[in-house]
Amino acid sequence: MSALSRIQSQLQTTYDVAVAQRVDDYLITDRVAAAALTPEGECRNNDERLLLAQPDVDTLELSLFIDQSVLKRLKRCNPWQQLDRNNLDAFMLAIEGVSHFLYLVWNATHARPVSRLELELQAEVDKFVTARQLFRQQHKVPPDRALYRCLFLQCQWRLDSDPSLSRYRLASRLAAEFCASLLNRRYGRIGSPGASAALRRFYRLTHHQKLRQTDL
Repeated sequence: MSALSRIQSQLQTTYDVAVAQRVDDYLITDRVAAAALTPEGECRNNDERLLLAQPDVDTLELSLFIDQSVLKRLKRCNPWQQLDRNNLDAFMLAIEGVSHFLYLVWNATHARPVSRLELELQAEVDKFVTARQLFRQQHKVPPDRALYRCLFLQCQWRLDSDPSLSRYRLASRLAAEFCASLLNRRYGRIGSPGASAALRRFYRLTHHQKLRQTDL
């Protein structure tokens, strides 16, 4: 099973969602090919991109670009054997791509619209939850606070990399608030039935509900 397939399987289990589409079937790893499919004005220098086209109201065409160097790093430094500083960045980027793919496909199959902010917000939550699960498997006592600081408090923004910086900042802040509620045991210990139910409920919230976060 590929790294992306493993991430998709883990996310589907975490959120109790099922889709027929496999992320590997929509993957592009060539930067030139991805640039050709990227709409004018969109960022083209990142290593992960969800590429969309909607020729008509009933059709959605999509591809997921993840640069081949990222996948090579995950193969060379397998995070399922040891998740550490040698592969954490690549693992986070792969989670982000799979998260975007899965969340968009799941909502599309339920005829639900999805905003770009929702995609980024869900991906930030997915990074924390998925990495936390893997750390727990490997170390028994996961470094929850250290992981939280790494993902939400110590992240560095490349100001010139994307015109949508404000969206990424807001998504990160909202995800940090939700993940902090998990760490503060608002729903019980992370991994408990209460926390699992909160994660699955969060996944199914609408755009405005996630912004307000009043129904968590």
